[in-house]
Amino acid sequence: MLTKPNSKKPHHDVDSSLTMLPLPSPVDIGSTSDDAPVTRLFLEQLFSALREDQANLKGDIAADGKDLKKDVGELDQRVNTLEQIPARRKWGTTGGS
Repeated sequence: MLTKPNSKKPHHDVDSSLTMLPLPSPVDIGSTSDDAPVTRLFLEQLFSALREDQANLKGDIAADGKDLKKDVGELDQRVNTLEQIPARRKWGTTGGS
């Protein structure tokens, strides 16, 4: 039987981890402001969240690929089964005189 899309596991929401990060106050590039360490921390958290999202998405893609291979295998089996059924007369003939 063909499998349905994996509805048990929700797709990872890429934006969810990013919305929890506190936004730093704006700092000009090259500024020696006291906010620079906060900006660096924010960027480190941002990149960490992005790496985690990337890893989760790669895992989702790999799982989807396995499901697709299984579905293709099942379809191949069905086609092979149908091809083994002997052909009868041409379609639409009534077998009359």
